[in-house]
Amino acid sequence: MTIAAWIKLSKSTDDQKIAGNQDDITGGYKLSIFSDKAEFEVRDSGNALRNNRFVNGGTVLQPGVWYHIVGTYSQGGSIKTYVNAKLDREQETTNILAASEGPLKIGCEPFSGECLFNGLMDDLQIYNYPLSETEVAALYAGQELPTMVAKTEILAASGDKPETSNYWMLVLAVVVIAAVAIGLTIRKKKSTT
Repeated sequence: MTIAAWIKLSKSTDDQKIAGNQDDITGGYKLSIFSDKAEFEVRDSGNALRNNRFVNGGTVLQPGVWYHIVGTYSQGGSIKTYVNAKLDREQETTNILAASEGPLKIGCEPFSGECLFNGLMDDLQIYNYPLSETEVAALYAGQELPTMVAKTEILAASGDKPETSNYWMLVLAVVVIAAVAIGLTIRKKKSTT
């Protein structure tokens, strides 16, 4: 899973939330700025959290500057944050992200409404799979990601490895839909003449 956003902090505070869906009971995710550094967090079905808060390094974000912030989670892999398309911090994890009953909230702690984001935010995007470094760089550069991305990671608590959709089945489905649409358009034109 991935959350990405352009942010510009108005001032430095200890804890500011960008977006997330945690309910503080079970599961969910959130992207934050903690101690002026990008942080991504996931929670499992027992509400145990895992984040990259205590990983050394990390870009100290300055108020008044636009940054492209990305947080990714790969089941059974790692939690990563990127700042301006550069890998910022990475934390290995075996935690499995669990579903949350909480709604998506933007600009505050998802389960309490606290830790308000203090600044500007633009182009918030959420994906159901972890973007690659190449995809993160494309977002940063303002490029569209391929519309037929053939990988959709299944974030289930089964412990199975991520599965990938069959690209050619997707292409075939698009071709069939296009052919049906063209056929209907031609038939409609013939019947009106």
